[in-house]
Amino acid sequence: RTLARAEAGWGRATYELSLGLLEKSYEARSIDRDLDDEEREAAGKKAGLTRAVAEWIGRMIASVPEPSSEGEIPLQAVVDGVLAYVERSTSRAGRLDHRAAAALIDHISELRALGAFSCSLQEALHFVRERVESLQVAAERPRPGHLYA
Repeated sequence: RTLARAEAGWGRATYELSLGLLEKSYEARSIDRDLDDEEREAAGKKAGLTRAVAEWIGRMIASVPEPSSEGEIPLQAVVDGVLAYVERSTSRAGRLDHRAAAALIDHISELRALGAFSCSLQEALHFVRERVESLQVAAERPRPGHLYA
């Protein structure tokens, strides 16, 4: 909801700008004496949430390499970003989740064999997608609260 409310558009810079404007709007409402205490408190909480979302999105965007003038990026930079995301964002509630996460990391890490290869972001993501989609850890259906790979 915060993203939709910020009306962020296309491109890296628009998220920071849009979310920054939304945060300032909430901060202004949080000190507006014309509003009751409850509305000011809610606006203050929304400003904090918007700030947290902006920081998270900023980290996500920063992990995606920017293309060179030829439109290419180093594949290893994408691999690094994907592996970092998997490490910090996957839930590992049980033994199978740990196995799935380890297998996922191993499968994606196999792209290290391509060395200093550069390509478009779309092609790099295609390489990662192929590694992820070829992985099978256990033949079970997805369950809530568990990593399914």
